[in-house]
Amino acid sequence: MRERVKSPIIVALAVVAGLASADPGETATAVNKGRSATASSQPRLAFLCAGVEFAPPAGFQRRRSSDPYEVFAALRTEVPGRPAMACTLTVQAVQPQASVDDLVSLIRERMLAVKNLVTTDQESLSVAGSPAVRRKARYTYRGDQAEADMVFLMVTAPGEDRFKLAYVLTVETTPAGAAALPAVRKEVLASLKLTPPVSPMDLPLSLPAEPVAVTDLGAAISVPEDWKVSVGPGTLQAFQMDYTRGGAAYPRLTAVFMPADPAMTADGYMDQAKAVAKKVFAGQALEVLEEGPAALAGAEGHQMVLRVKSEGRVLVCAQRCAVREGKCCTLALTGLTDDPAKVKAMLERFAETFVLLPSPATAPATTAPARPNDPAAQPAAAPAKDAPRSIR
Repeated sequence: MRERVKSPIIVALAVVAGLASADPGETATAVNKGRSATASSQPRLAFLCAGVEFAPPAGFQRRRSSDPYEVFAALRTEVPGRPAMACTLTVQAVQPQASVDDLVSLIRERMLAVKNLVTTDQESLSVAGSPAVRRKARYTYRGDQAEADMVFLMVTAPGEDRFKLAYVLTVETTPAGAAALPAVRKEVLASLKLTPPVSPMDLPLSLPAEPVAVTDLGAAISVPEDWKVSVGPGTLQAFQMDYTRGGAAYPRLTAVFMPADPAMTADGYMDQAKAVAKKVFAGQALEVLEEGPAALAGAEGHQMVLRVKSEGRVLVCAQRCAVREGKCCTLALTGLTDDPAKVKAMLERFAETFVLLPSPATAPATTAPARPNDPAAQPAAAPAKDAPRSIR
């Protein structure tokens, strides 16, 4: 039984505890590749962690997606003579014996807003030198009719025999625009190239110049565009899939912002966290590798680095805490690695971008997260002009 969460540091520990019990092959991400008629003239995008690079289809605008399986998502709005469309690329770790029908069933189970999904007209393709399958699809999404071209490719993960990486490319539109689907699908496949996935722990952290303002936290922090972000009361979580480990949701960033106990210091919160950690990770090998002073949000604070060994896996978590303006700020970065230096370096990059926002009394409120390309932050478009919502 876990200790009840009572402080920002303990929140971070509880998150790590939940992740420590996750199966390394729970999720995954990779991509599709193929050859067809006309390649896109768009600049190529390289998703090194997912092991894929390609040129997005012309006229599509990339959007941020919170779906953990989506590597790429983009929309094209309607103009005269050209229907609105959505294009997504997803990947998931599946059992070696999984079939295309199994993937379709997983989509039905995972996408609750998708109803009456039916796939037809199966066609065999060669994608990246491997057999792939294309199917047409029909379904409703929140009551709207949609049709799609879907391409399924399953490949054995490099150095792995426990799972395969299932890549699904989906190009979708309304029934009236379905005739334009094959051209976009061929354009994407013509530019796709697969490469060995790289662990995000082995890549430099690429942060946008402008931080994400999160009013629930009363702070702003830069988050890579490819990371998946979720915001709750006083908490932000962001992670990147590690496709070299079956799509495990690491590294993971947790930011917590809570009212501080006037009697507590950053050192005190860390001492409290260490005591709770022994209960959270009871029965597992837990080490406090190091701790000492560290700054956060312009205030002197405390940093602690933990290592947990459980069921053949090693997790390292670096946590930093500071008390400022009556609030306790905490950042925690957890990596599926046995290299504390990499985890500490990544946390330091995030900490450099973490700043407090002016109080609501002195600054206008913003939407959280205030990322310009977040669909949730965009005004609703008129139905006739709105691109179809992706089933990914």
